[in-house]
Amino acid sequence: MRPYAISSVLLVCWGNFCRSPMAEAALRAEMRRTGTMAPVLSVGIGARRIGQAVDKRARREGFVRGIDMSSYRVKKLAPHHFRQASHIFVMDRQNLADVRALAPADCTAGISLLLDTINDHKGREIADPYRGTQQDFARVWRQCAMAAREIAKQLPPGVL
Repeated sequence: MRPYAISSVLLVCWGNFCRSPMAEAALRAEMRRTGTMAPVLSVGIGARRIGQAVDKRARREGFVRGIDMSSYRVKKLAPHHFRQASHIFVMDRQNLADVRALAPADCTAGISLLLDTINDHKGREIADPYRGTQQDFARVWRQCAMAAREIAKQLPPGVL
């Protein structure tokens, strides 16, 4: 992608309970670090816990990195998201298929796996850590942070 090819980002997983909120937090932190700017939001395809706080293990991963995720709440994917975001990044192939199937005809967003942003990770998934350990959440954070670094390179400069 060319520089500044991304103007707004939507991060999607199934429930918006762990992976996509961690990706959102990692990208927001990277934008602060690099002085780049873009609207960023995370949502879930099947988000059943709308309005609830995200998983405490995800919040813990943010906390150990100096990021407060206590205000993050579960949100659900809606039709307008397909027009508001320039890019929709999903966590796994099932999310990719689901988002593509839900995309309305007037969808203007590019849709791809989050790890497709990293040359040697193209086609790889970010595994759902929900039934795993804190180490699984730490691995997901590292993957999200790597992708955030690549996405931030394509964002316009600005001050958040």
